[in-house]
Amino acid sequence: MNSRRAVPRSRHVEPDPADTVGTLGGCDHIDAVAVDVPQGTSARDFVQAMLGTPPASTTRLLRLRDALVKPFGLKGTDRSEETRIEEGGRAGPLHLYRVGEDEVVAGKDDKHLSYRSTFKVRPGPHGWEGVATTVVRYHRYAGRAYFAVIKPFHVLILYSLARHGAAVLAGAKTTSREPEAKSREPGAGSR
Repeated sequence: MNSRRAVPRSRHVEPDPADTVGTLGGCDHIDAVAVDVPQGTSARDFVQAMLGTPPASTTRLLRLRDALVKPFGLKGTDRSEETRIEEGGRAGPLHLYRVGEDEVVAGKDDKHLSYRSTFKVRPGPHGWEGVATTVVRYHRYAGRAYFAVIKPFHVLILYSLARHGAAVLAGAKTTSREPEAKSREPGAGSR
């Protein structure tokens, strides 16, 4: 009998920005990813599984990002604090603004862009699913240019963390295989 468990698969889902867009005063980019999670998982559990101990590949990508943006005066990722899934706490680069059993809202404000990430657990097509949605608001041209450069890394990191979180919740190990991600720019194709 093979004791190796299947690696959870992540999938693109239609983003649901709800009230998150309002906290940024608008939206320039939005994307979302979902993974299957065990019944009874809370949004808080999902975030802890995703961000509590990120995979080494994600940590390396964040270190590379920090090294690349430091010369431009942009904030790096503070990894000195332990992940605390509570309002006012931090989870990796994210400040936790609102923490509840049904939804966690996190994000960061920088001089080039601001973003919010929402984490929810809801009924999905195969049972329960954890959904991570990212909403980005650019500040000046610098934000648009910066996000154009980091978008592929954002997608890799988001999908990797979601799969990692699902694996942690299911007790499995993750791999580096990443699916193709889909996202959209608000207003694209609707002109």
